[in-house]
Amino acid sequence: MPTTQKPGSGRRSTLRDIATETGVSVSTVSAVLAGKATQRRISPDVVARVQQSATQSGFSPNRLVRSLQKGRTGILAFYSAYRNRWRGDLYMDQLNKAVELAAGTNSYDLLTLTHHDRSAEEIYAQINGGWADGLILFGARDGDPLLPLLERSHLPVVLFQRTSESTLPCVMADQTDGLRQLAEALVSQGHQRIAFLIGKGRVDTEGRLATLQQQLIAAGLSSQNLTTHTLERSKLALELPKVLAGPESPTALFCWNDHFGYAVLEVCDALGISVPGQLSVVGFDGIHWPSTSRHILTSVAVDLEAVAKAAITLLDELIVGTVSNESRQTIPVTLLPGTTLGPPSAH
Repeated sequence: MPTTQKPGSGRRSTLRDIATETGVSVSTVSAVLAGKATQRRISPDVVARVQQSATQSGFSPNRLVRSLQKGRTGILAFYSAYRNRWRGDLYMDQLNKAVELAAGTNSYDLLTLTHHDRSAEEIYAQINGGWADGLILFGARDGDPLLPLLERSHLPVVLFQRTSESTLPCVMADQTDGLRQLAEALVSQGHQRIAFLIGKGRVDTEGRLATLQQQLIAAGLSSQNLTTHTLERSKLALELPKVLAGPESPTALFCWNDHFGYAVLEVCDALGISVPGQLSVVGFDGIHWPSTSRHILTSVAVDLEAVAKAAITLLDELIVGTVSNESRQTIPVTLLPGTTLGPPSAH
């Protein structure tokens, strides 16, 4: 009776299974399947029997064993330091796609870690356990307990769109220059009073808002005319009018990301607020989220494909040992004009 496991039997067929079925040694089976039959002077009949048995059993070489032998897996890991994923997240959909394409272009497969309900130590053990040659870590912030573990390890790591001060190599979009462009565009249109809007519960907005404030002040605006408001997305229709109330109300709104920006545009439509006639609205990311608004949000556009390509290339260089661990790269961004920025209303 054949001893090799048939496809779908629930257990991988092994070299020993094939050796038992064909009546030869494990080393002979290994040599045949490694293409070394001629060197070992193995007869054509034995080669044919081994190959037929391997095909019928659906045998494939054990990648883990091969990886240990080579010291490389050909796999990169991707992990989001936000430790969440929600359906319909267009930003993460585009980011993941960009990383996947960049990894494939560089001849790597991509392992995306999606089990977020683990401690930093458990996550580190998974990442550093030999599954992958290196890690792309997205969105890490100062204080993330995973960072010191990775900094002490020998695993090649590249921080992707980081907001931390970690010593690990990183690649990110040039947020500072993008916000400079946005500040200059707002000032050139004549805006003096600007409100910054962030979503309730966000913990990753401080750096972006502080940078825009610095750029606006450098462009000549008074800090007293720059206000920050934390709003609940589901209550925008109630809370936005309060932001816009009074004789010194803002003439432009900066939404901390485009997802929030398009929600603001929908509320403006519902409230009868003309954009940009009565109020300008700008954002960050350059992503056109599904919306009932007819507008294209004026925004700082981040080329995620360019950032991903640079991150994967840098990680590959780290793996093969051709760059320093101190490497930093910043990718240029552009200002997407959109249809939501104009001069402030005279009324």
